[in-house]
Amino acid sequence: MSIFVVNWLAFVLASVAAMGLGMVWYSPGVFFRKWQRAIGLTDEQFQAANPGKAMIAGLVANSLSLYFFGVLLNLTGISSIPGGIGLALLVGLGLITLTEINNGSFRGTKPAAYLIDGGYRVLALTLAAVLYGLF
Repeated sequence: MSIFVVNWLAFVLASVAAMGLGMVWYSPGVFFRKWQRAIGLTDEQFQAANPGKAMIAGLVANSLSLYFFGVLLNLTGISSIPGGIGLALLVGLGLITLTEINNGSFRGTKPAAYLIDGGYRVLALTLAAVLYGLF
């Protein structure tokens, strides 16, 4: 089997789960307002930025990253749920969140923004790890 072949059912479910998680995570009742303040974005700026277009771009980017996470699982030979969760934590915390902190520090972003964004990515990868492990 090619390392670039992933279980498409797991991939689609992971993409849908990540989008659902994002809709809850970034909702006004959870982290949206804190995230919005942390990046210095007003309601007017948010609406002018075309949030629908951003959501489509986010869906594509999220889906691609979850596909490549499946490829990474294949490359490492990890097929168990605990192993996948371990890799999700390693990638999510060790690569993505630390990159968010690094980039945010240079941009002058408040720590809440990169912690919210990094936390979302860690959970999305963890969900993907469980789904790839199940299928």
